[in-house]
Amino acid sequence: MPISKRFRDLDLDFARHPMSGDVSTKTNTEAIKRSLRNLVLTNPREKFFHPEIGSGIRKLLFENFTPVVKIKLERDIRTLIENFEPRVVLEDVTVFFVERDNRLETSIRFEVVGQPGTTNLTFPLERLR
Repeated sequence: MPISKRFRDLDLDFARHPMSGDVSTKTNTEAIKRSLRNLVLTNPREKFFHPEIGSGIRKLLFENFTPVVKIKLERDIRTLIENFEPRVVLEDVTVFFVERDNRLETSIRFEVVGQPGTTNLTFPLERLR
């Protein structure tokens, strides 16, 4: 396994770093988790100059949750991550219905390139962010 470099992204909450006063950053696994979540929740043509980035899953969120919708959501998320997040090795994507809250959640299991261990990211799929 290749040795990982340090991954760093801006904290999109734009919180100030307590020592430097600059915008805080997220590093390594936390940066990648934020990136994956944003990638999945981005609509196609939402990013200027990169209309190909986006999952288009929001149009499926008001469909009845059937096995066909589940497979389509999982396939779309998997394809999106494999194409646009080179810092991870994707292991599994699961979409499930939380009947108690009447909502969908997704679970993404992945390895960060060059780092040992598997990480799991779970978040709700919502119509609005």
